[in-house]
Amino acid sequence: MVVAEVKKLGYAPAIVESVDEIGLHAMLARQAAYQKCYADDTASYTVNFPDSKYEVNEPAKVIRLVTT
Repeated sequence: MVVAEVKKLGYAPAIVESVDEIGLHAMLARQAAYQKCYADDTASYTVNFPDSKYEVNEPAKVIRLVTT
């Protein structure tokens, strides 16, 4: 459905990404930017990813990286 709308607007369908195509760093960096630039209070954000995609400590390292 989104791809059809994108096509109607004259854009390439390749600009549409599924959540499983977006890396953890990109998702959390986007949330950090939103929190810093737009939210005037705390904002909850849930990131879902397959447990087999990252090593056990990698998500914590990414969180520290994007929040410092």
